[in-house]
Amino acid sequence: MADYPAEMIRNFCIIAHIDHGKSTLADRLLEFTGTILRSVENKQVLDKLQVERERGITVKAQTASLFHKFKNNTYLLNLVDTPVSMFCILLSD
Repeated sequence: MADYPAEMIRNFCIIAHIDHGKSTLADRLLEFTGTILRSVENKQVLDKLQVERERGITVKAQTASLFHKFKNNTYLLNLVDTPVSMFCILLSD
């Protein structure tokens, strides 16, 4: 991937308030690009820590690289699934 042309790379992150579907959106993007298979077991695949699984929240930012074909071009998409910061939680109270 280090040799991938810069004009074909897109970096993005998913940022939103708690329980607004950040990890669910990340899962759907992983499925849509064929990075993972669509399955009922594939829920919050980027949430790897036990506490994330138990509480249903993202604690640690995770990254994933996906390839997506669009108009005869294949783009490398670098995704960052971000946790909610304490600042956002304090603002919502």
